[in-house]
Amino acid sequence: MEGQLSIDTVDPLAKAIAWKRDNRPAYSQIILWAEEDMRHPDSRPSIGLYAELLRRPHFANKLRLVRSDVAFLVNNNLRADLARLVMREYPQITFETRKAAADTWTGEA
Repeated sequence: MEGQLSIDTVDPLAKAIAWKRDNRPAYSQIILWAEEDMRHPDSRPSIGLYAELLRRPHFANKLRLVRSDVAFLVNNNLRADLARLVMREYPQITFETRKAAADTWTGEA
């Protein structure tokens, strides 16, 4: 029908995708830390820890995790979506997440 309003499907991880686009070095650092944690049997990836280290690079530097003086803004509400985005793009990386609508999204209307 002409003039009928249509609503395009919006990726439930759109905010995480936008954050990644605007903060590529921080997203790359998340991937690096997660891959390192996946290699250690007594460790598992923690998006909460990574967010705190990105916010406070002086702690990351003290732990010799990254050489950076740039703090990144990571909203706590974004953490779960960032974890899901990482798992979507890097299936070998797994985070513990609660069930959400984003988990069943196929990218189709």
